[in-house]
Amino acid sequence: MIQEQGKPVAHVARELGVSDNTLHRWISKFKKDPVNVFRSSGNLEMEEKIFLDMQKRIRQLEMKNEILKKHRSKYHRLPIFILS
Repeated sequence: MIQEQGKPVAHVARELGVSDNTLHRWISKFKKDPVNVFRSSGNLEMEEKIFLDMQKRIRQLEMKNEILKKHRSKYHRLPIFILS
């Protein structure tokens, strides 16, 4: 938009609802690596997506584990009934 249409950075930044500095940073990142500059979850390689999914799952399990540890002391004191 800036290069093709010759619009000033400030004008384009206003149109996008971002600061001039943010747009300048995006432009510089794009110039350094135009292919990978805006990688997002919809733009990841399969291995990266699997890795990120696994990290998310680990965080969830760690949180559940902490909750169980905190509540274990409460339930540990309760009598255990064995039903047959």
